[in-house]
Amino acid sequence: MEKRYTDSEVRGERSDHPDKSYASDEVKELFFTENAKKKYDILTGSQKTFIDRELDDLRLSRSSSESRKDNSELKQKIGFEEQNNQVTVTDILYDDYRNSKEYKKAQIRMYDMNN
Repeated sequence: MEKRYTDSEVRGERSDHPDKSYASDEVKELFFTENAKKKYDILTGSQKTFIDRELDDLRLSRSSSESRKDNSELKQKIGFEEQNNQVTVTDILYDDYRNSKEYKKAQIRMYDMNN
């Protein structure tokens, strides 16, 4: 079996959802596969914002019966499997814009402006 990481090992300790409109028995345990953990660690801050929001929804049983959460504007997807009271994140797909030509040109422009 592939090594799994707990939510607190990957995202750190998270506070309860602010609205607290859920019963404590509805909260699911969230685990990450090694592949999903590596991809989560690479995400930028703005990418993590969407991913964290969707992961919190999964953990709080606000998910649909689908096995994937999509954000078409940011080109991000979360693949997961649900079993009993556990959700295992199997993959995080995202647009790696840091490796794009536009991003590299923007970095050069920012460097030139600041020096």
